[in-house]
Amino acid sequence: MNKKYELTNSDKNGLYPKVLITSFKGKNNSSSLLLNIIKTNGIDKLELTNSFITSENEIKSKINKNNYKYIISFGQKPNCNHINIELFGIKNDNMLENTFPYKDLMAFLEENNIKYSISKNAGNYLCNNIYYESMKYIKDNALDIKVIFIHVPSINMEYDFDETAKVLSNFIESLVSKEKF
Repeated sequence: MNKKYELTNSDKNGLYPKVLITSFKGKNNSSSLLLNIIKTNGIDKLELTNSFITSENEIKSKINKNNYKYIISFGQKPNCNHINIELFGIKNDNMLENTFPYKDLMAFLEENNIKYSISKNAGNYLCNNIYYESMKYIKDNALDIKVIFIHVPSINMEYDFDETAKVLSNFIESLVSKEKF
């Protein structure tokens, strides 16, 4: 165990490693809606400011103060009726691939009848930026944190956010129960 690692109450009970779940702020932002209805013990939640520099600083600060094993970030994708699992963060000509066990996530979503797609393009705005910058920061600092970015339908789409939150909560519990700390 890392000497710098301070145990949380959940960790002391052997239940959960540190998991950070992020979204972007906004009363009409579906990623924020989803973040706020996910119910799982032992996780941290962070609503990021809709600004390139500020959101980068917010997530880096959160990473520096904690010993996360996983980061699951959400953003909204317009004109889509299902979730998109993003495989890459891209900036200029640099591409970083996630190290998250996304195939486990895919299997869990399929078992629970949640429609999804795999995407190799997280866009060219805040979502891609925070995804790329998170992975770059983790890589540059040799941290053992697995990151995934998931796009969810926008709030004006007919979509069952409650069911998705329930399934994702169960996935997080399943994921972390496999880890030994």
